[in-house]
Amino acid sequence: MKKVLLISSTELSTYQMLTYIKQNKKKCNVDYLICNKYKKVFNKNFKSLQKKTIYYDPPQTPIFFNLLKFWHIFQAKTNKLAYKKVIKQLSQKSFSINDYDEVYFSNESISYYLLYNSNVKKFFFSHSPIDNLLIADVNLIKKMKKFIENF
Repeated sequence: MKKVLLISSTELSTYQMLTYIKQNKKKCNVDYLICNKYKKVFNKNFKSLQKKTIYYDPPQTPIFFNLLKFWHIFQAKTNKLAYKKVIKQLSQKSFSINDYDEVYFSNESISYYLLYNSNVKKFFFSHSPIDNLLIADVNLIKKMKKFIENF
């Protein structure tokens, strides 16, 4: 049976992930990775569905390179320090991303750190309509800009 990790902060994205599992009739063990500040809401709404839940303190948002803010390339060290801090915090709770077959995640800052260089199968779930607009490529110039930034 597959092991699935849900990384979520909002109820809507968690419902979408669970609905996806149910629609595809997947037999799997589901674990949750939830931020401490959403602990009350999660326990209230999803208490019956919990098997293993790991709570974490929210890390700083990663700094991304952008053509308009090219000096962010010099702040890559802060991302590495935050990555090490996240991995250390979760390893103390006996958590390893390599234990899972699939990861379902929304736009969480911890997902950037956890899924970096991991070979696990990833599924993204948007938690608002604006997330879909951020993914859409509108024209050639935006495509080129995204290609350069991602490179």
